[in-house]
Formats: sequence, structure tokens, C-alpha cells
Amino acid sequence: MTSEPWEARRGDAGAAAVEFALVLVLFLTLVFGIIQYGYYFFQLQGASAGAREGARLAALGVDSCTSLANSVQTAARDVKVTNVKIAFPPSGVAATGQDAQATVTFSPTKFGFPFVPFISGTATETGTSRVESVGTATTGCDVTLP
Repeated sequence: MTSEPWEARRGDAGAAAVEFALVLVLFLTLVFGIIQYGYYFFQLQGASAGAREGARLAALGVDSCTSLANSVQTAARDVKVTNVKIAFPPSGVAATGQDAQATVTFSPTKFGFPFVPFISGTATETGTSRVESVGTATTGCDVTLP
């Protein structure tokens, strides 16, 4: 009796399962990596929006550092902002026509997928805007959010 080409030989019984298991590990690592880094870039975009909002508010005049930090947190949406810093480089004092710089610090969410390397620590985003009005907080703010 001759075997047809599509019939499995006796020694090939589990070869497909073994190949599937080997490829599955690589495939799932790639998929989980795409999910992890996609969410990280989403968080970077949110932090960038918060930094732009902080710079915009600083350009309009800072009267309350706490309310400015809360507005930045609201603009950052799904990002858990840990620190908001407003500075007026290079002199350090707010003046009409110079730049206001807002720096937002956050800790990126790590899902903990196996075999997927990810950054540790914190990340920062910075926004800059030209000062149009000087408020009462002329030397800037450094607010740590809970």
C-alpha cells in the first residue's frame, strides 16, 4: 500500500503542534509588545497635551499653581501626572514676551507582559508658549500631584 502525499507519515504526527507552539510564543510577544508600546505612545500624547495646556495657562498668567496643575491633569486625560513644573527661562521670572515652559512628569503604565521589554522610571513632556500676561506666581511653580 502506497501512501498519498497528503497523508501524514507515522513520524510526523505531532510536528504541526510543535511548530505552532514555537511560532505562538513569538507571535504573542509581538502582539503584546504592540499593545504595550501603543498604550505608551497614547500616554505620551496625553502628557504632551497636558504640557501644552500648562504652557498656555502660564502664558496667560499664573495666579494659583494648584489650579494650574489640576487643569494640566484634566488636559492630560488618561495619564496619571505626578509633577507639573512651570518655569520662565532664561531669567526665571515671568515677563511679557518671554517663554513660559511647562514640564509634565508621569509614570508610564506597564502591563507586565512576559518577554516584552519596557522602560522603567518616569517620562516627561515639555510645552512652551510666549507669555502674554504676568500673574502673581512670577517665579513659576513646581507642584507634585497625589
